[in-house]
Amino acid sequence: MAAGGSKLRVVLRGRAKGNQPADSYNGRVRKVSQGLISTVAGDGAERIPKLIEGLNRHLKGWGNYFKYGYPRDAFREINWHVGQRLFRHLNRRSQRAFRLPEKTTYYQHFRRLGLEPLQI
Repeated sequence: MAAGGSKLRVVLRGRAKGNQPADSYNGRVRKVSQGLISTVAGDGAERIPKLIEGLNRHLKGWGNYFKYGYPRDAFREINWHVGQRLFRHLNRRSQRAFRLPEKTTYYQHFRRLGLEPLQI
């Protein structure tokens, strides 16, 4: 006990991950995801370089929006979503599934096609 009989109390402020407040980006990341769905969705006739060029513009704008604060988790989630949508788009373009070049990952292949993922 401290002098005068009062108790000292420690107040901790909880944070979800590191210094980022819990659920700070969730609503906005969801909005980006919905925009990406409409960008990538379609009949699959659009050429991949043209599609990726549009995605890069879209991602650059959202990257500028999210870059303040602690954007790592938001960037990771958006990059994952973009990769998933491109993967599905490539596989749905034809009755035959898209095949990667040997000894490469989808991430590497998308980079070779010109995709610029969000980075800190």
